[in-house]
Amino acid sequence: DIQKVFELYKARGYLDVEIKPPVVDVRKPGKKVDEAKERAREEKEKLADQKRAEKEAKAEAKRKKRPPRPGAPPPTVKEPRIRRWVYLTVKVKEGPQYKTGTMTVKGNTVLTERDVLARFPLLPGMVLNDSALQYGIERLRSDYGARGYIYATATKSVVRREGNIADVTIEINEDKAYSVAQIEFEGNTVTHDTVLRREMRLNEGSLLSRPVLEVSGYKIQQLGFVRPDPDPLIEPVEGTDTARVRIKLEEQGRNEVQVGGGYSGLEGFFFTGSYSTRNLLGRGRVT
Repeated sequence: DIQKVFELYKARGYLDVEIKPPVVDVRKPGKKVDEAKERAREEKEKLADQKRAEKEAKAEAKRKKRPPRPGAPPPTVKEPRIRRWVYLTVKVKEGPQYKTGTMTVKGNTVLTERDVLARFPLLPGMVLNDSALQYGIERLRSDYGARGYIYATATKSVVRREGNIADVTIEINEDKAYSVAQIEFEGNTVTHDTVLRREMRLNEGSLLSRPVLEVSGYKIQQLGFVRPDPDPLIEPVEGTDTARVRIKLEEQGRNEVQVGGGYSGLEGFFFTGSYSTRNLLGRGRVT
């Protein structure tokens, strides 16, 4: 909860917000509470406790009137239940609210500065939203990954200046674009590679695009009898701009066997059976 509060403040431009650890206060019965709602709640529970105590007292009086049975254990007296309230106090130091100043980009060659800044829903003069900055960085990583720059990174730095203005710098490390050198499958002991390759939207020699690779994994999972690892292993080939893609799989049984039998007065005993599969001989055929 405290982390969510911290993120909320950062999204409202409070870059210097400080949230102290919560102070726990266990209040004893009878201690007054300043809040009117708390007082009303305690009064309500106090009345409920009184009614419960009166009911138990009447029941105890009836038990006392009855003669004790021979050998019966002495009656136990219940101790009154004591309610204690735990109060959490979280101290917050908000600090000033910052607005967006200048936004600059460094290290970009594939995308122009205008294209990079278009990924960030912020304009100079707006309240600086840290969540919007993080959203723009995630979009940049996704867009670079779609262009084959699978190891591209983007970071942000904020510099505060007078007037509660914060200048933002987006620094990009593009690395280089990779192509697919080889696609390998692991874990398919029954299913043939050809069944899996025909579902791939990524081919050997093509640009290594992460979104296309994700769609390929989704298509393989739709077969119904294999489950691919959501994070394929990508291994760059040393000295080249290519990488090997290794997809780990877990085969799932989709075979059904039905057996039945019975007795008929005309035909006597009879036996029935059926077998169906969605991956006949590992070729992905339904029978």
